[in-house]
Amino acid sequence: MRTFGQALSVNLKGQEAPNPMSTQLKLGLPILSRLNTVILYFAGAGLVVMTAIVAWQVFCRYVLNDSPSWTESGAVILMSWFIFLGAAVGVRENNHMGFDVLLYACRRLPRSGYA
Repeated sequence: MRTFGQALSVNLKGQEAPNPMSTQLKLGLPILSRLNTVILYFAGAGLVVMTAIVAWQVFCRYVLNDSPSWTESGAVILMSWFIFLGAAVGVRENNHMGFDVLLYACRRLPRSGYA
């Protein structure tokens, strides 16, 4: 059984020859793995920075009675970026969010004869 990076093609003599696309994939996979790790760290750093921004906003609002105007929009922008980056990493690693609770609840519902 061939895996993703082991695709072969047949030459004119009927012999299997290595597919050039296979070679390109083998060269690109380590680069994509490193890029995946870097993006994951950026998403994690964005989460930490967003948490610090929200903590600063809460401190300024309730202790100093003067909330900075940039904290809410900054936190929303950071949140959207690390969600997009984390989703890209999740798609590459084949980890998708699912609503298992909803599926479990639907299995436990009584079946009607109308469907």
